[in-house]
Amino acid sequence: MRLRLTIILLIIILLSCKRNIAQTDSFSTDSIHATELNKRAYELAKQGLYNESLKLFFESFEIRKELYGEINSKLGSTYLGIGVIYKYMGQLDLALKYYKQAEKNYKSPSIVLYTNIGSVYRSKLDYKNALVYYEQALTLAKTNSKSSVSDIAGIYYNIADIYYLTNRYDDALKTAKQNVNQAYIIDQIQFNTMLAYIYQMKGEIKNSIISYQKRVKLTVDLYGDNHIEVAKAFLSYSYFLTSNNQFQEAAKNLKNAYQIINQLPSPSKQVLSDYYKWKG
Repeated sequence: MRLRLTIILLIIILLSCKRNIAQTDSFSTDSIHATELNKRAYELAKQGLYNESLKLFFESFEIRKELYGEINSKLGSTYLGIGVIYKYMGQLDLALKYYKQAEKNYKSPSIVLYTNIGSVYRSKLDYKNALVYYEQALTLAKTNSKSSVSDIAGIYYNIADIYYLTNRYDDALKTAKQNVNQAYIIDQIQFNTMLAYIYQMKGEIKNSIISYQKRVKLTVDLYGDNHIEVAKAFLSYSYFLTSNNQFQEAAKNLKNAYQIINQLPSPSKQVLSDYYKWKG
C-alpha cells in the first residue's frame, strides 16, 4: 500500500514537472517572439512603413503584458517604440502618452527616453519642458560609463538648440563652441548651422562664413557630392552671401546647388522653390 502511494506521488510530481517545463518553454517562446516583433517593427520604421511598424509594436505589447503584467521594465522598450512611431507620424500627444508610459515601466531613468520626451516637447513648442528633459538626459549621460564624448555633445546640441529658440543666443553660442568638435558629424553639421546663424545676427560675418563653409564640407563628407542635404547647404550659404552683397560667390554656390538638384530623380518641391526664389 505504501509502495503504491509512493508511485502515485511520483507520477503526480513528474506530471507537474512536465507541465511546469511546458509552461516555461511557452513563456520563453512568447518572450522571444515579442522581442522579434520589436526588432521587425524598428526595421519597418526605418523604411517609413509606420502603420505596419505600429501594428507589430502593439502585438509585442499584448504578448509582454500577458507575460509580465501591467508594470514591468520589459514593457518599457515597447512603449518607447510606439512613442517613436507616433512622433514620426506627427501625432505628438500620443507620442508623449506612450513615452510617459515607458517612463513608468523602466526600472531606472533612460537617456534615450528623456531625449525623446524632450524632442516631443520641442516639437510642441514647449521649450521649458524640452529643456528640463534634455538636461535630465545630460545628467544621466555624464554619469553613464557607456556614454561617449560624442553622445554627450549630441545632447548638448539639443540644449543649445533650445537656447537658440528662446533667444538665449550667448548661451547657445557658448554651448555650441564648447561641444562642436567632439560631436558626431551629423551634430557638427547642426552645430555649425546654428553658429552661422548666431554669428550672422551678431554681425560677425567672417565667423559666419567659416561656419557656413564647415557646414558644406561636413555635409559633403557625410552624404557625398550629390545629395539633397548638400544642395540645401549650398542654397543656405548662397542666400547668406546674397544678403551680404557677395553676389559673385553667391551665384557660384547657387550653381553648385542647381547641379545637384538637377541630377536628383525627385528633388523636393520646397528645395526647388527655394532655388528659384534665391536665383531670382
